Amino acid sequence: MVFNLETDNLTIFSTGMAKKNIISAVNFPVAQQTSNIVDMTNEVVTYLATVVTKSSASLSLLNSSTIRVLNSTIYAAPSPLPPTDKTQFFIVINTTFIPNNLITSVTQNGAHVDIVIDTAGLGYELTTINGISVVGKFS
Repeated sequence: MVFNLETDNLTIFSTGMAKKNIISAVNFPVAQQTSNIVDMTNEVVTYLATVVTKSSASLSLLNSSTIRVLNSTIYAAPSPLPPTDKTQFFIVINTTFIPNNLITSVTQNGAHVDIVIDTAGLGYELTTINGISVVGKFS
């Protein structure tokens, strides 16, 4: 993986961003700044590498358009990444990939994650949990 990030002990340069002086932005000694950058990079790499598949044993249907992922939590994206949203989740129903534009929402609901599908766009309602898999950012 390439993050296109160059560092030295005073500044960070990132594609499309102006040069920023870290010492003026954050009052940490240089050694601690480097440690913070490494910790942030490790957190970002861990997030990007995390892909969890949930299948029928972990799923239930709340209604004809909502899949509930049981006992799961949406993995929140660390800074500087954009927030985790429906684009980090993929649905497969009976070996057919469901495009992201048919996922209406992915929301945390207590100890579960609810995924609403646009069944009008899909062309049919969900009637059974067998054959459904959800792949995404779950912690």
